[in-house]
Amino acid sequence: MTLPVSLNGSTLFVEMPGRPTAELVPYKGTEFTLKGREGTSVKFVLEKDAVTGIVISTQSGTMRGKRK
Repeated sequence: MTLPVSLNGSTLFVEMPGRPTAELVPYKGTEFTLKGREGTSVKFVLEKDAVTGIVISTQSGTMRGKRK
């Protein structure tokens, strides 16, 4: 599954299959919540100051992915 993340001005957005594009709201460090979607968060994994992956946590569980 591919989850495109985009930057529009200073706001990050994520596209999840079957759902509308969601705005990422800063939470802690590299972790964001999804605006209007309580219980879902996105954390960017950094290695040497570069994003190498993503961790998505929902009420259903946690998914991990690598940057393409």
